[in-house]
Amino acid sequence: MANINNAEVSFVIDARNGAVARASLRFRGGKVCTAHYEDEGVTAEEMSIAMIAQTISDLEEYGVPRGGAIIIAADRPLRRVFEIRKVFNGLDEETKKDLDSAMEAVLDTVIKPWMIEQNSPLKDALKDLVGAEVSWLMNYSADRNAHDISFMRSHNVHSWELDADACEENGVKEGDKLVFQEGTTETGITSPDWNRISGEFTVHVSVRHDREGNETKRYFVDRFQTLRLKNIGKLYEITEKILPHDAEELKIVEDGVF
Repeated sequence: MANINNAEVSFVIDARNGAVARASLRFRGGKVCTAHYEDEGVTAEEMSIAMIAQTISDLEEYGVPRGGAIIIAADRPLRRVFEIRKVFNGLDEETKKDLDSAMEAVLDTVIKPWMIEQNSPLKDALKDLVGAEVSWLMNYSADRNAHDISFMRSHNVHSWELDADACEENGVKEGDKLVFQEGTTETGITSPDWNRISGEFTVHVSVRHDREGNETKRYFVDRFQTLRLKNIGKLYEITEKILPHDAEELKIVEDGVF
């Protein structure tokens, strides 16, 4: 399976409302390519989903290089990807053999009733993602020599997330030091991202409020930066420069491939 340490090509997808950018890096040769789309009024999640679908389609069209590919994006759009894979893997073998049947079965689960009722743009973005992902999964399953496409959450480039409930129970705060041995602290705090985390780490706390004012805390510790992770960090610097920082900067731009 392709991962951050062995993938031949890595894609970083970054978005904000109305714009999405993709930067890719080939391990051999250090070639960097970018793609950029803008559509005012579309959410960052919808833009990211659309770019992930486009990236999967590009890989299928141009061929996944030996060593595989890894796509790095934010949590919310990747949850959609993982849900699609889970639903597809749970289909019976006969359904998996027919593209239309497989897509329909996956869409029945992935497209939620509220998306249809509200005619949400997310519905159309997910249809594109299901089409790209199911097509890829069917071809990958049928070809033993095919190379893998894997996914990685963007926060894992720099950090491991900790179990929030355990951190709350133990009163963990910003700047606290935690010592892990074989994936856990003495008080039972673990990381869902990496079950072998070991050593002393400083905790960083992210606090967000939803529209109703409810507070959510997430807890992270920095991970050791390998050369490959540092290169991925540089890709994020590229996408940050590409993305507009003001609504007035929005414009139509050409896209590219990896």
